[in-house]
Amino acid sequence: MKKIKKSVKLATFVAALGLGVSSCSLDLLPLNEVVLENFWTDKSDVESVVASCYSQINSGKYLHMIMAWGEGRSDNTVVGPDCPESLRFLMKGGLKTTNEYCDWAELYNVINKCNTVLKYAPTVAEKDPNYTKSDLAVNSAECKALRAMTYFYLIKTFKNVPFTFEPTIDDNSIEQMYAEQKSDTEILDILIADLEGCEMDAIVRYSEYKKTVGRITRPAIDALLADMYLWKASNAELPVGEQKIAYEKCYVYAQKAIDAKRDIYTKDNIPGVNLTKLIDKKVLNKYGYPLLAEIETEYSDVPAAYNQIFGDGYSFESIFENAAYYGNVIVLNYDFAHMFGSDNAQNQERTYMLADGNVMLDAPTGTTFNLSLFPTATDMRSISSFSWQDAASFDVNKYCGHGVSTKYEGKSTINYKTAGIIPTHSIPSKDNAYHNFVFYRLSEMLLFQAEAEIEYAKLLGDAEPSVKKDSLSAKELSKVPLQARTSSELLDDAMNLICATYVRSNPYANNVATALPTNKGVVQTVEDYETCLMQERRREFLFEGKRYYDLVRQARREGNQTKFVNALLQKYADGGASIAIKLRKKDFMYMPILKKQIQINPKLKQNSAYLDEETLENN
Repeated sequence: MKKIKKSVKLATFVAALGLGVSSCSLDLLPLNEVVLENFWTDKSDVESVVASCYSQINSGKYLHMIMAWGEGRSDNTVVGPDCPESLRFLMKGGLKTTNEYCDWAELYNVINKCNTVLKYAPTVAEKDPNYTKSDLAVNSAECKALRAMTYFYLIKTFKNVPFTFEPTIDDNSIEQMYAEQKSDTEILDILIADLEGCEMDAIVRYSEYKKTVGRITRPAIDALLADMYLWKASNAELPVGEQKIAYEKCYVYAQKAIDAKRDIYTKDNIPGVNLTKLIDKKVLNKYGYPLLAEIETEYSDVPAAYNQIFGDGYSFESIFENAAYYGNVIVLNYDFAHMFGSDNAQNQERTYMLADGNVMLDAPTGTTFNLSLFPTATDMRSISSFSWQDAASFDVNKYCGHGVSTKYEGKSTINYKTAGIIPTHSIPSKDNAYHNFVFYRLSEMLLFQAEAEIEYAKLLGDAEPSVKKDSLSAKELSKVPLQARTSSELLDDAMNLICATYVRSNPYANNVATALPTNKGVVQTVEDYETCLMQERRREFLFEGKRYYDLVRQARREGNQTKFVNALLQKYADGGASIAIKLRKKDFMYMPILKKQIQINPKLKQNSAYLDEETLENN
């Protein structure tokens, strides 16, 4: 009976990896022996499991969960007409430990697959001469990065989580997976060291560009490290010296990712793409960064950058995105698609979230920059992010539509899209199950650097003597370490970086001096710079699953939840006084652990903000 049980587990394990193997001999050997002797024998075995690490992200609820955690809880969204009850509770702050959105299983599935490759791929290198040490190093770097990215989502969401680098494939799989719960700071340090150890093993660029952005590369690892160091630095309990080092590291790794994109642009080596026509020359010449243009390209009447990044996919700016295509196989993810609205497999439209009316109640008409979210009418992101209606609540367009028009048809109505289009396929409007999900892109590297510079300047104060570097270009200045600059120099360059992304999306702003973030009198103090940066991140990454984590990072950095509470209090107003009280608890920023996980493994410690709930249930 035990052998049969193990055989079933192996069959399930293999099926979960998307692999096909013969069932013969499965009940003749112990599970581990079957895995080692009958499967991990040649290069194709490793490649199959590595591919499954990527496809699992798109085929399960991985994307659905991180979007719920990162966007659903934020002040960007409100409950949509088809929102399931469990998501409704999450979005309104009434979360309980039995809610399905407390379940981390989908992310641990990806981690386990990565652990499996890292455990058994080295044995294949010993057996198959076609699977070289170089192949092993590349595959290991990919899996370490996917594993690190997934653990990073978990610690940002739950804080202290179960942690292991061992695969779980035997009868004690559940216990092994959830045996040890580590602190977020300890896990982050382990992940950073692991990535820094494999960074140089990763491929810099594939001959096929879709693979360059659809698989883990060295620039993708650099982007992830920049993100991790920014999170590490944003810890008020960390000594100032360590915060500075982490901000420096964030800046350096973001620069590596930027340089990789500069190299692609300089060499113009995306086959079949004329980058000279696609890049915003004004932004490049004035601010020094090759960002995609919204206008004056072959896309004459639409926000072109939006359509390339979120419509076509595999854009020049993309650093890592999870592809909806694996070879000739289309992996549709309706669980993700339903977040903002799409038809499901039965052609029934589902919309779980709408844009919060407070994000923007009406089309902007101003020409003067201020610290509100969309102060000017020239911002293309105020057109491409939404599907306008006349009511206060409106649909999200990002990840839903392709072919956004800039032509106003009424006071607050925009002809916002035509039928969604992807390479070699035409799909119905409002079906976003085909869209790639972009984890990191070039504009975020610029804003990572801007945030690192602003916060470094805040830590620095006026302690450093000025070393004038006014004559340096943006590229030359990027090579100057943060510790060699003054506060004013750091803030000036941070503004340059913010302006690069802002002006790209405001192509007419250069013609109106008051429309720029450099408008005199608007951004003066370090706190103004912080607000300017947060608003630019919100504009640039609206509905991309980043806003809630930005609010948490800000609260961690400041050592209090004041701005976090101010941002979310109105969203959670329906929860009454109890939610308002909970919002001020530090650990309420993080999710509780699913109750059944604690029942399975009593070693797990529940989030302290949710202990009262469990105490009441037990009494």
